[in-house]
Amino acid sequence: MKIGILTFHFAFNQGAVLQCYAMQKYLESLGHEVFVINYRPQYHTVMHAAWRNPFVYSHVFCKRYKRKSALIRIYLKARSFIRCMYWNISGIDTKSQVSFRLFEKNNFHLTKEYKTLKELRDMSPEMDAYISGSDQVWNPDLLGQEFDKAYFLNFGKNETKRITYAVSMGKIHDAETLSQLRELCKDLDAISLREFSKDAISAIGRDVHICIDPTFLLDAEDYTDLESDIIEESPYVFVYGFEMNDLLRDAVKEAVNKYACRIVNGSPKWLRLNGDVKNISGYGPDRFLSLIKHAECVVTNSFHGTAFSVIYQKDFITIPHSTKGKRMEDLLCKLGLSFRLYGRSEFSIDKDIAYSVVRENAKKLISHSEEYLNLALLGIKGENIPHYSEDELEYKS
Repeated sequence: MKIGILTFHFAFNQGAVLQCYAMQKYLESLGHEVFVINYRPQYHTVMHAAWRNPFVYSHVFCKRYKRKSALIRIYLKARSFIRCMYWNISGIDTKSQVSFRLFEKNNFHLTKEYKTLKELRDMSPEMDAYISGSDQVWNPDLLGQEFDKAYFLNFGKNETKRITYAVSMGKIHDAETLSQLRELCKDLDAISLREFSKDAISAIGRDVHICIDPTFLLDAEDYTDLESDIIEESPYVFVYGFEMNDLLRDAVKEAVNKYACRIVNGSPKWLRLNGDVKNISGYGPDRFLSLIKHAECVVTNSFHGTAFSVIYQKDFITIPHSTKGKRMEDLLCKLGLSFRLYGRSEFSIDKDIAYSVVRENAKKLISHSEEYLNLALLGIKGENIPHYSEDELEYKS
């Protein structure tokens, strides 16, 4: 079967790129011919380029603050414009551009480039099935503040199967936003989200399956060929965060106290830490995997920082993100790892992680996710695919 994946495949984001790789590799392991649909809308490319147009960047960035007062919007737009100019002049994202584009070139089977939904409709890639996801492709905050119909597979021939796999909305959105989902989802053959959301499922008005992130469809060994040859001197605590707050700083201190070692900070450019720290930036997914694999402990408020800590069976601490933390909490609770959620009453860095139990829990999630995907590709409607409640899965702690 010829399959096209539509997701965030070119973002300067380790998890976004690796989940796309995992989906492509998993489908290929089943014997399918797989392509990544090379969709690059302007609202996304302006956020992930070595040189950004400051006018477009500030406009797209400030769309999310449309409900703020006019004075605050003017201030935020000016600040984002200046920040963008600084990044351009300093060349701060040049290394990221090189690293991620090289990974993309070496590992993805790309279609021709599409810049708009109209182009996708006029010259649709000919496939037997389209898969939207995974990642936050239904999060308007990342789509120019409105849903993009491309990620609801609103293009192509009628006979092409249209499936979503573990798509995420990133956070709970307002009722006005959610009200659009029913119409957007009506032509999909099967629907799968990554996180359970009663409000989102109710708004969709269809049977919805909850599937595990595609990175878990592969084993740690499947990522070996991707890992960088650059190995940091051990021991170190690897920090990978997208939000700086006291919880993250305190969690890092706990990890450093336990392991008595230095910090390697691979967080995006705006997050800095004090102490014996080596800050690295502009690196690609290959080095990200190696940094996690060889760390004594990982401290993160990133979903995929958490996911790969589990995949590589590392000691780790997860600090739930203030607005996107539910997806991390859901994953770790299902895997029996809620005691590694920093800030919870049951948190303990001293309690050993029984990865044999974690693997058992993960196998249940993976098995049901594989069943959903394989049956959907066979043409079975989502409503007719076996649906499992949380109680039936009986996760162990």
